[in-house]
Amino acid sequence: MNKEIKRAASAPVHNQDTYNRLKERLDELKRAQPREAADSAVMIQKIKQTRKDLSDHLTTCHTVLETSSHCLENFFRHLPATRLQEAIDEKFNFFDSNHDATLDREEVREAMAEMGQRPTNDELDNFIKLFDHDEDGRIDQKEFSQMVLVKLRLGELPGVM
Repeated sequence: MNKEIKRAASAPVHNQDTYNRLKERLDELKRAQPREAADSAVMIQKIKQTRKDLSDHLTTCHTVLETSSHCLENFFRHLPATRLQEAIDEKFNFFDSNHDATLDREEVREAMAEMGQRPTNDELDNFIKLFDHDEDGRIDQKEFSQMVLVKLRLGELPGVM
């Protein structure tokens, strides 16, 4: 804006009409500058408030997810072992979208998302390696069951006594 004012003020004038138009434009620019600055300040405040609102909302969502996760863990901890295994098997079948009796990488990602986890690609690969006993790069029903029990804090990590 300031460059435009300077350019308009230093432009050569060839006749009175040009001079008057340039003077009017210069006056417009000078009047607009404070209004635009005020508009910018208001916009910056609105952006800051929006960021704060989003941050507060995300914090609330995180708290709700943690609370829900704890409630579900407590619910599953108190299920009889046979009912818990039935529930785990039902979930395995739900996530096994291609019905090949194993979960591929994306199916495991979906299962983890339902458990409130959003792993990076590396975290997902490491997680699969941790529970993939037969090292086929997929999670079968038994491996899934162990994974869920560990996530519910009802089982032990593979290789840990």
